[in-house]
Amino acid sequence: MFSIIIPLFNKEESVTASIHSVLEQTFEEFELIIVNDGSTDQSVERVQAIEDPRIRLIDQVNQGVSFARNTGISHAKNEYIAFLDADDLWHPVYLQCMSECIRHYPNYQWWGADYISTIGEEAIHENDSKGYAFKDALVKVVDFFEVSRKRYAIHMTSFVARRDALVGPARFPIGFKYYEDLEVFCRLAQMSPLPMIPYVLSYWRQDAENRACNRRKIMPLPPIFEDTIRLIRAGGMKRADQRTQCLFIMGLLLNEVALMCLSGQIRSTARAYARMAISISAFRWRGLKAYAYCWMPSFVLRGLFACTRKFRRSILAD
Repeated sequence: MFSIIIPLFNKEESVTASIHSVLEQTFEEFELIIVNDGSTDQSVERVQAIEDPRIRLIDQVNQGVSFARNTGISHAKNEYIAFLDADDLWHPVYLQCMSECIRHYPNYQWWGADYISTIGEEAIHENDSKGYAFKDALVKVVDFFEVSRKRYAIHMTSFVARRDALVGPARFPIGFKYYEDLEVFCRLAQMSPLPMIPYVLSYWRQDAENRACNRRKIMPLPPIFEDTIRLIRAGGMKRADQRTQCLFIMGLLLNEVALMCLSGQIRSTARAYARMAISISAFRWRGLKAYAYCWMPSFVLRGLFACTRKFRRSILAD
């Protein structure tokens, strides 16, 4: 039923646990495709030490996580695709709950579950002890854009999608190191609402080695951002579904403006994004703030943000 894809690049300390979290699933109708994206450590040896006929290891030269995921999709034999990063973990009933969700909600393109970010394994072990059973009444069919304004409804390792969708409009964009997952989420959200299981079934580990977000740099943004800007310019916020998409993407763009200004990079691009936000009534005030950031020296901005964080912490402490 499921083809599970793990992109692998220099995760020798984490990949064994990730693989075992798949092999220990209560639902066993799956294949596990591990795409080695040119690892230079002992990651491949760790994979080869695990003997299970459901595992397939595919080697390629290093071409990035999107290319690795697309490679895995192209080799998948099953209709439904699940993703697990080589440093993340699943609850033992993840696939069982997903299979039940698909059975009860067959006319959608993707299905999701809740997730948590963790440091260490204490929270994982505590949650794993919970005997989750799928309950149709608890599932909510949601608009991804609407429910993800403050926190993504799903993580890269907490959703399942149809293979046909992932080889078509929702294919992973090549050449992007950040927001490549968001590109896929948004394309899938344009195709279908998202049935959501409310249980925490996926663990996004923050303490693993060689994490991409620890090397965050300002880079070009995937096509969904430019597509949304064109949609706004064409007056595409009149329909409710278009409006939620635009508001979601513009919120992320303003976060990028802050990052650009803090780093002192591509201020002209940051100003263009801020001006776009100013033109949208729902973002006018935030757009004006972002535009002001574009003219401040980076060291002033860093001090301002540090003071703001300190003030917020003192308010919460009171």
